[in-house]
Amino acid sequence: MSLLVNAYVRDPRGEMSFIEPDEPAQELAGFEPYRRSLYGGRAAASLGLRLLPGLVEGDVYAEGEDLARLRFEAEKALLNIDLFEAESGAPAEQLRPRFQNILMAVGRAEQVGGEVVIW
Repeated sequence: MSLLVNAYVRDPRGEMSFIEPDEPAQELAGFEPYRRSLYGGRAAASLGLRLLPGLVEGDVYAEGEDLARLRFEAEKALLNIDLFEAESGAPAEQLRPRFQNILMAVGRAEQVGGEVVIW
């Protein structure tokens, strides 16, 4: 199973309506084990990330001020991709697109006043 990242808006009933990315691959946030091995690992903790490590416990919803926090965390992870590569054993070329997809989802959400879910 894969982790997905989606931008969305809520309709008047509070239900989520996803904003489609340009390419389906832009929804991919990694494999299910990445909850612990990538987003919830020591590298994330050493960088002071708060939202992404929450994937260990469940899905992450970046709403309101958390949207800017999610952008910050994904950018910080990309700047320190070598830490994630060393810990996970996966090459940076495999990991980098996961964080880039998160950033693209944040961008789509910002354009329409929406939010982001990683699930």
